[in-house]
Amino acid sequence: MYIDGVYKGTTPLFISVEEGRHTIKLTKEYYYDVEESVFVKIGETTYVSKTLKGYGFIRVDSLPSGAKVYLDGVYKGKTPLFLGKVIEGSHIIKLAKSGYAELTKTIYVYPGETTYVFETLSFATWLLTSIFGIIALISVFIVIFVIRKKREKLTATKAEEMTEKGEAKEVKIPEPEEVRERLRETYPERDAARLANAFRIIQDIKSLCNTNTKAKEISKEFDLLKMYLTEIEREAC
Repeated sequence: MYIDGVYKGTTPLFISVEEGRHTIKLTKEYYYDVEESVFVKIGETTYVSKTLKGYGFIRVDSLPSGAKVYLDGVYKGKTPLFLGKVIEGSHIIKLAKSGYAELTKTIYVYPGETTYVFETLSFATWLLTSIFGIIALISVFIVIFVIRKKREKLTATKAEEMTEKGEAKEVKIPEPEEVRERLRETYPERDAARLANAFRIIQDIKSLCNTNTKAKEISKEFDLLKMYLTEIEREAC
């Protein structure tokens, strides 16, 4: 304890001082200082009782690093991060990083001690959904591309046969089941079924484009798909 800036000892302490106003300062390692101004009267005892609030430290790490750290809602920096002189008691730590789910944790800080926080962030649900959605979309494009190539080959073969025979009939597009049977010769059962189903979808789109009132919009989408498949074919070559 200090009286008017002069060290007098440690609490509890009883000491005689001159009449008048004095400044009392209480200090303790790892605790915040407390000051109070008191007036001492002759022959009277002035009591000073104060509660000191301690502070500790926090070390925050994350995997991956670079996550934003919020202490009780206040941004403090990015991991790895060391926070000094954090008031003792319960605190809420929040970690946030783009592409990862936010993580919130309650910790307790003790005077003079370091509380360690190490957390592994997980991918955000929306990101996982987006990734799987993109993969699924690309897979559909590839399947449609393969089906188109198969259909073109089948159509070309059929047209050649008709030309050789002098037939004037219009080339008939094979049914999905027929396509499936032919695909079984090259692909496993499950893949053949998927390719045949994709072929059926293409036929439905084509039919829809011929009858639906929004045919122009569907046609634009189909042209976009054609352009995308052309790019895939160019890359494959």
